[in-house]
Amino acid sequence: MTPGSAKALLQDQVESLSNPQKRLLVERLRQAGISTPSSGGRLVAFYQAPETLDAEELRAVCTAKLPAHMVPQKFVHQEQIALTTTGKLDRKCMRARLWNASNVVVETDMTTARNEVERVLAEIWCDVLGIDEISVFDNFFEVGGDSLQVIRILSRAGKAGLSIKPDAIFAHPTIAELAQRTGQKVDAPQVTTTGYGMLPLLPIQSWFFDVVNVNQQQWNQSYLFALNAPVETQRLRQVIGRLLGHHDGLRATFLKQRDGWKSTISQALEPAVRTCSVESQSCEDKHTKMRAVADEENAAIDLHNGPLFRVVHFTEQNGHGYIGLIAHHLIVDAVSWQVLIGDIQLLLASNSSDAALSTRQASIKLWAEHLEQFAGSSDLNEAASYWLEQTRHVQV
Repeated sequence: MTPGSAKALLQDQVESLSNPQKRLLVERLRQAGISTPSSGGRLVAFYQAPETLDAEELRAVCTAKLPAHMVPQKFVHQEQIALTTTGKLDRKCMRARLWNASNVVVETDMTTARNEVERVLAEIWCDVLGIDEISVFDNFFEVGGDSLQVIRILSRAGKAGLSIKPDAIFAHPTIAELAQRTGQKVDAPQVTTTGYGMLPLLPIQSWFFDVVNVNQQQWNQSYLFALNAPVETQRLRQVIGRLLGHHDGLRATFLKQRDGWKSTISQALEPAVRTCSVESQSCEDKHTKMRAVADEENAAIDLHNGPLFRVVHFTEQNGHGYIGLIAHHLIVDAVSWQVLIGDIQLLLASNSSDAALSTRQASIKLWAEHLEQFAGSSDLNEAASYWLEQTRHVQV
C-alpha cells in the first residue's frame, strides 16, 4: 500500500465515524500527545521582531483585524524568519522551531482557566463536548462544537449565573475571549403558572398546515437512549410528568375548524409511558421488536386527541435498557430537543423531584398571542411592504 492510498483509506475510515466518535478520537489523540487539526493543532503565527512581544496584545490586534477562525492561538518570536535559498518561507525549519519551548511565548498548549468565569465556562464546555479538558484558547467549533451545542452552553451558563449573548460564542469562540464578554446574569422573573387553553398557531405551525397535506399525523421525530444506570418505570413516569408540566407545548393538540386549524394546551396531561421488555433476546430480535413498538407509538400519535409526546421504556435485565422518545414535529424541533433531553437527564440523575429545570420566562400561549399581535402591527406591515418591493422582480 502506498502512502497516498493509506492516507485515503484512513480519511475514509475517519469520515465514516459519527460526530461523537470523531470527538472521542480527537480526545484520545490529544491524550496520546498527538496533534490534530481539529483539536490539538492550532493556528500559529511567527513574527520577526528585535525582542519578544506580548502575546495577548498580539492576539487583541489580530482579533480586531481578522475573522475569528484566522486568529492565531500561538505566537512564536523569531529574530529572523527562516527562508529557503530561493527566498521562500522555509516551512520545515519553521515547524522545527515551533517545538522549541524557549521560542513559544504563549502559554503551554493546554492553558487552563485563569479565573472563576473561565473555570465555569471550561467545565460547561467539557461537559457539553464530552471531553476531559480544554484550553482557554481552544476554538469551540474546532474541538467538535456546533450550533445546537451552543444552545446547551447558553442554558448551562445561565443556570450558573453567567449572562452570554446568543451570538457571542460565534463571534468569540474561545473561552479566553468569551470570558471577557460574559457578565453576571440578572434573573428575569420566571413564569410560575402554566399557560393553557386555545391559542393562535405559531408561524411555523401555520406553515405546516398550509404546506403539508398528506400524513399530517405522522410528521414525527424520535430519539433512543441507552440507560447507563437502572431506572424504574414509575420513576420514569414521574420524570415525564414533571417534563409535561414544565413545558406547556408538549401538552398541545390541534383541531381543524371552519376558520382553520387551532391549537389547544391542556391544563394537565397524563404521561404516555409504555413499558416493553426486551430481555433475553438476540441483538437482531431486540432491534426488530424495538422498531415495531416505535412504529406503533408513531402511529398512535393523534393531532386531535393527543398526546403528541410519547415515551417507551425498553427494559432489560438488572433494570438497564433504553428510553425511546417520540414527538410530533409541531411541538419539537432540533433546538427544543436539546432542552428536553437536558431536563430528562437532569431529572433522572437527581434524587429530588424538585430539581431546577430550564428557565421559563413566558408561556407558549403568551408568546403565540404576542406574535399574533405583532403580525398585525403597523410596524410589521410597513416592513413587509418594503421587503415585498425589494423582491418584486425576483424570480423564485
